[in-house]
Amino acid sequence: MSRKHDEPVVSRHLELYETDWDFLQQHFGRQSEAKLGVSVAIRQMIRKGVRDYQERIARRLDRLRPEAKPLPALDKFFKSDSGSDSGSSTNDL
Repeated sequence: MSRKHDEPVVSRHLELYETDWDFLQQHFGRQSEAKLGVSVAIRQMIRKGVRDYQERIARRLDRLRPEAKPLPALDKFFKSDSGSDSGSSTNDL
């Protein structure tokens, strides 16, 4: 019986190096102490690799766009300058 997952998964055919598969079987397979499961281990390794890569891309984009400033705090956005609401209301949003 298959395990439930936290989010949708897809099944794909992948070719792995034989030595890598042997390593995964040894450390995560049925006969291993961890008994995590090779598929679970691979999913976690890929997830970590993808997330790390996404963070590197985001950092690189931040360095390329030095003019990008953080968004103003919401309290400053809704603050009225003169005490009047300047003809606009929060219902306009």
